[in-house]
Amino acid sequence: MDRLTIINDALLETGNNPLNFEYDGSPEWQAADSAYRRSVQYLISKHRWNFATTTVDLAGLLPKSPSALEHYNKAYALPADCLHVAGVYLNGYPLTQYEIVDHRVCCAYDAGVSVKYVRTPSPDQWPPMFIELLTMKVEAHLLRGLNEDTANAERRDARVDAELAEFRSQSDQEEGRRVILRSRTAARRRGLASRAPRFPYGS
Repeated sequence: MDRLTIINDALLETGNNPLNFEYDGSPEWQAADSAYRRSVQYLISKHRWNFATTTVDLAGLLPKSPSALEHYNKAYALPADCLHVAGVYLNGYPLTQYEIVDHRVCCAYDAGVSVKYVRTPSPDQWPPMFIELLTMKVEAHLLRGLNEDTANAERRDARVDAELAEFRSQSDQEEGRRVILRSRTAARRRGLASRAPRFPYGS
């Protein structure tokens, strides 16, 4: 579903005139464009959606690590579309000892590092329920900004959060949980064991 359709559904639901096209300079467009962008970022940031995550290998060491920790002296730039990191891996195994500084992954390894991260997916990847939640969130912003109806905006926000919690639970059940079996001996052989202490990121 495209952006204009979602925006027009929200405008109609809140008693406002729909748009014939984007960027028409109208008060409806100005309010709806802001509402749409804010709503997408809000919903994506509230959960590690399986349709919004991807895993890539990190290649090309940066000249210098921004970490203040001596043993995190290797650094990789995160992908440009990364919203937040879901996990860091070394040769396919979860890596717990790393730090994220200035949109960079800092660790002690110069190869074999990959990252699973959340990005803003294209609308054609959004499931129907996510689109419905997005539309309702846009409605809440329009009620507050365009209609100046704070009471109904707050009720719509509360409804979004309630249905969001249920949708997240269903999404997690469909994705399932991966059981990871880790061998300490195998980890040492692969160089995963480290005497470095655990720190806030990834600990």
